Amino acid sequence: MTNAPRGATDEIPAAGVLLGAGRDADVYALEAGRVLRRYRSHDVDPGEVLAMATAARGGVPVPRVYSFRGPEMVLERLEGETMQAVLERAAAPLIRELAGVLADLHERVHRVVAPAALDAPFGEGDSLLHLDLHPRNVILTAGGPFVIDWANAARGPAGADVALSAVIFESAEVPPEAHEARRTFLTAFLKRFDRAETEPYRVAAIRRRISDRHLREPERIVLERMLLQGEVG
Repeated sequence: MTNAPRGATDEIPAAGVLLGAGRDADVYALEAGRVLRRYRSHDVDPGEVLAMATAARGGVPVPRVYSFRGPEMVLERLEGETMQAVLERAAAPLIRELAGVLADLHERVHRVVAPAALDAPFGEGDSLLHLDLHPRNVILTAGGPFVIDWANAARGPAGADVALSAVIFESAEVPPEAHEARRTFLTAFLKRFDRAETEPYRVAAIRRRISDRHLREPERIVLERMLLQGEVG
């Protein structure tokens, strides 16, 4: 990646109350409307900060990065729920509306020209890719939706980002009663994109998701079945 953006050596405040725990990092409350994101097994990649700064300049709603050092990053605190939390209690009309919101966010991200320093795991292309842009990584605030967790950001063809988001959502663990809601969301989300631009990346997206070291076994089983179907098809 390129040189670290300004702020990399700023003082990191002491962590406060634990607000949330993800697969790779924990988030703690800080004073003055800020949070501390702490990775458990690696340092902050300067490329993540670079991608967020690039996205913000391109008009994508992302939390402000105040500083980062080692495994810790100080970010703007966003007040709201994840899109996933809202989906879990939403009826079909709202599910389709939120699918449209996610599609809009993808399009806004992909209109941004990515820094050449970012990796291109799906081949060459100029678009900024989030590569983890699904409902758990969207915060719905009073001021609109924000995109969080840019650790996988890259550059490349926009269709690959859409394909990977669909694969993540399709393979996620959900209770049986949520299967219909998931189909509704996926159908509405993918309807916004040209299949000819996303389908060529489906198998590569499945392979990338399978390689995720944080993957749970039930997800892996589903993905392996999807991979087999994709390769045969």
